[in-house]
Amino acid sequence: SYPGEVTIPANSGTLTLRTQIRHEDPQALEKLNQQVVWVERKIGDVSLSVHNSHMSMVANVGTFSKRVLKPDQSTAAFVSAPNLEALGKLKGLQCGDVLEGNISYEAAKSGARGGASKRPGGYPISYVVGPKALEVKKDESKTEAEDERTEGEKLEEAVLKLKVSTLEKLIPKHSTNITQAKEDEEKFTKLYQAVSDGNEKHLPLLMVHLQKQDAETLREERLEQVIQASNAILDEIDETKLALYYGGTYHDKEDPESVKERKEMDELKGQLAEALGRKARALV
Repeated sequence: SYPGEVTIPANSGTLTLRTQIRHEDPQALEKLNQQVVWVERKIGDVSLSVHNSHMSMVANVGTFSKRVLKPDQSTAAFVSAPNLEALGKLKGLQCGDVLEGNISYEAAKSGARGGASKRPGGYPISYVVGPKALEVKKDESKTEAEDERTEGEKLEEAVLKLKVSTLEKLIPKHSTNITQAKEDEEKFTKLYQAVSDGNEKHLPLLMVHLQKQDAETLREERLEQVIQASNAILDEIDETKLALYYGGTYHDKEDPESVKERKEMDELKGQLAEALGRKARALV
């Protein structure tokens, strides 16, 4: 009991601290109802990093280099705060708690005359635990531009995406036999002609057509078609506009219109790179 140390078994759960104070004046006791209780407990060693300068301490770069000081010389050492992840593993640690310990600045020398050549017990050092950093959740709705299209236009685009996705599934991911390849070719051609009617310049559709022409099984027989399909895509992409955008346009991640434009430009850049790559491969 107080003032001696109290040993609490591990995993004891929630503990209730009871303090009994006697006084002849009830009003004096009443004032102690909101009294703060100071509890000290051992938590083990907490490692600290020591740096040569304030800048290296803030950036957490490098550590304090060993040096020898002559009499009447001094040097500055900057001690960084404990690692937040390590502190988070300590049970019961809360904002406002004070960690107290000792630190030594001298290297111990074994066999030195007159003692250990360092201050016994080291120097006192303390750290006040601060609040946890708040997790800022990004509101995705604020970075999405408002879609001003009608419901009919949205539905039309959704149907077209579904058709393009169906065409993609007809492209073999690996080499197949000639018979199977020609059967898939016939299915793809019929569906592609139906989908492309009125959507001849739709880039995702043109990309699927290029990927189909460049499929491995019948590729050697269709190198000219691969080049033509690549050129059809290149004709629809304004390379000058892309170059000007990436060369000088500022991308504001907080502006919905800027985010939308960046997404569209990144998609165009990827399509341009793929079309050029497949065309160059066919020409080699």
